[in-house]
Amino acid sequence: MVSIAWLGKKSPFCGNVSYGNLITEHLKKRGHNVSFIHFDNHLPNNKSESLFLANDPEVSLPYLIKSQVYTIPSPRAEKELKDSLEKLKPDIVHASLHIISIRF
Repeated sequence: MVSIAWLGKKSPFCGNVSYGNLITEHLKKRGHNVSFIHFDNHLPNNKSESLFLANDPEVSLPYLIKSQVYTIPSPRAEKELKDSLEKLKPDIVHASLHIISIRF
């Protein structure tokens, strides 16, 4: 079994969303451990606590602006991504093109 960190898009809906959902679904069916990392501001009041949940295969990164064309990450998105990857320790990291604005 391979551990995969999939940096993709869950919204707003577009072809990249369909692609990410389809591929990760098939990877999971084949027994691989897939963690989906995407931009989502789900914590109220921009709390500074980590957005990574230990038993949740989904990681949400904070953003300032998100549209179908581009996403502007929040200043702490880079740290959240690094922290999440350190905790997940994936064998493989797949990054969709819209994610490349974050420095690694």
